[in-house]
Amino acid sequence: GKHYVFYHSDQDCLPENFANIPYCSFHDDSIIIPAPPLQNLNYLRNNHNKRNILGSFKGTINRVAQDGVDHRCKVLKKIKNYNSDIIIENTKTTTHNYVDLLKDSIFGLVVEGDLPWSYRLCEVINSGAIPIIIKSNIKDSSGKACNHLPFNNFLDYSDFSIVINTASIEDFFLDKIRNIKKEEIARLRNNLHKVNDIVFKDVKTHINLLLKMI
Repeated sequence: GKHYVFYHSDQDCLPENFANIPYCSFHDDSIIIPAPPLQNLNYLRNNHNKRNILGSFKGTINRVAQDGVDHRCKVLKKIKNYNSDIIIENTKTTTHNYVDLLKDSIFGLVVEGDLPWSYRLCEVINSGAIPIIIKSNIKDSSGKACNHLPFNNFLDYSDFSIVINTASIEDFFLDKIRNIKKEEIARLRNNLHKVNDIVFKDVKTHINLLLKMI
C-alpha cells in the first residue's frame, strides 16, 4: 500500500522493527494516519446554522481501489437512489463549488477511492461538515477487511462522525439520516471542532499525534 515512511520488507538492509507508517493496513495494531488534505479549509464554527444542504459528495465518481474494484461508484449510486437530498457531483460539474458545497453541508460523505481513506476525510472535517464514513470494502487474499480508520487506536469516531458499512446504506439513507436529533448533531459538531484542532487540522497535527502514539 501507500506509506508515509518508506519501508521495504523484501530488503535485508533494514531492521525488522523499522517504522512502517501506512495509509492503510490489514494489521490491527497498525497506526493509520490520514492522507494530508489538498485544500486548506478553515473550520467555521459559527457557520453551522447556515448549512442548508443535508449531505454532499463532490469528487471523482469512478475510482478503482487497490483490489481492482470501483467500490466508490457503486456506493455513490446507491446513496443517490435512496436519498435525493444528498448532493453527489463529479469533480467537473460546475453546479456547486467544492469548498462552498462542503461549508453548506451538514454531513460530508467519505467514500473509499484508491485508498480506503483519502484526503477527503480531512477536508470534510476541516470544513466543519460531520463525516459520514462508508467503511472500505477492500480485502486481502484471505478475505480480511482493510477498513481501519486513521488513528483508530486513539480516536472514538462515534464521538464526531457517523460510520456505517455498505450493507447499512439503504437503511441509513432512506430513514435514519432524516431522524437524527438536533441534540445529536450538536454533540457531533462540538466534538468535531475539538478533534479537528488536535488531530485533523493539518500535516503538523498529524505528525505530532503520530509521534505521541509512537
